[in-house]
Amino acid sequence: MAVRFSLDFEKTLAAIVYLSSSGIHDLTKYKACKLIFLADKRHLVRFGRPITGDRFCAMELGPVPSETLNMFNALISENTAYPHFAALSEHLAVDRVYANPRFGAKKTLPFEELLSRSDMEALDQTIRDHGSKSFEELKALTHE
Repeated sequence: MAVRFSLDFEKTLAAIVYLSSSGIHDLTKYKACKLIFLADKRHLVRFGRPITGDRFCAMELGPVPSETLNMFNALISENTAYPHFAALSEHLAVDRVYANPRFGAKKTLPFEELLSRSDMEALDQTIRDHGSKSFEELKALTHE
């Protein structure tokens, strides 16, 4: 029997902004998606539920949180028709100077209200363990 979770947009946005405000200098959509996957997996294994509830798809470059990737793509393309574009663009900056745009936090969120202590612990541990890794290293890790 397959277990399915429901995406929690507010928690997903909070997790993305949390990562974006953590000082990771090369936070592309690819790297952010890998870090979300690793944090969700860590939290699921330890506490029995993911942080975001996103659906992960097996892609050529490894597992991808599908709606999280849609969020990043909407920001990059400035797709104002995307349902959550306003909230995303209010909190996240896109640096398009790079071939793969990088993300940073424009405005933080009340993380303690949106994320549980265990959510933040999983994100912090993921940042410590994997935040400085390249996308290629993360791709290899998540293909294991």
